[in-house]
Amino acid sequence: MGRLSLRFPGNHGGVDWAGVSFNPQLGYLFINTTEQGQLNGLRDRAANATGPAQANGVGNRVHPNAPYDGVAGGGRFKAPNTTFNCQQPPWGQLTAVNVNTGEFAWRVPLGITESLPPDKQKTGRPGEGGTIATAGGLVFVGATDDARFRAFDAKTGKELWTAELPANGYATPITYMGKDGAQGMLEMKNAGAYNFAQDEASCVVFGMPREAIAIGAAHEVAGLPALPGLVLGHLATHGGRALRV
Repeated sequence: MGRLSLRFPGNHGGVDWAGVSFNPQLGYLFINTTEQGQLNGLRDRAANATGPAQANGVGNRVHPNAPYDGVAGGGRFKAPNTTFNCQQPPWGQLTAVNVNTGEFAWRVPLGITESLPPDKQKTGRPGEGGTIATAGGLVFVGATDDARFRAFDAKTGKELWTAELPANGYATPITYMGKDGAQGMLEMKNAGAYNFAQDEASCVVFGMPREAIAIGAAHEVAGLPALPGLVLGHLATHGGRALRV
């Protein structure tokens, strides 16, 4: 109390907000984690202090009515002005937990540090998005701050495929039922829905919406900046008619 201390996991450590995925055939739960610490601390408030408690520090959070303030300074446990955490790698991992036994089925580093020599790059990286597990025995995940989208073998944890992205994929991937997901969108159009498709210049896709556009399932195709205005305009004109974006 009254000084900075090191916590693992830190504010940006552990599973974070994106959740987990599950393969019922294997009984494996897939979890991507960030192995990052946080330097922060708390101190008693002065007896004559007024107003809400002060968080102070980097990344601190305190309740406004708390009897303590945050200690100034601190932050994520990494070298200043770099992406290098201060503890030994891995700095991010993908883990499969066997829910029938509670044991790790496998665990692998998730992400690379490209600024390191090639033989030392597989450090794992911090991330924020989650995973999806498919019936075909794959686990897909973006999440990491190395701007990659990856597929793993759900049974073994072997990395099978990697694609570079134009930016970090800080979201959980979306998948669609069916071979390419487009047929369901066409059926919605035929049933009366009004469909918008984001163009390929403003998103990264593997399947949708290219196939949906090709088979005529989208009424309008636009870039991401234009989509909100198109949707609001359609709602203003057509009211409660079903939409799909």
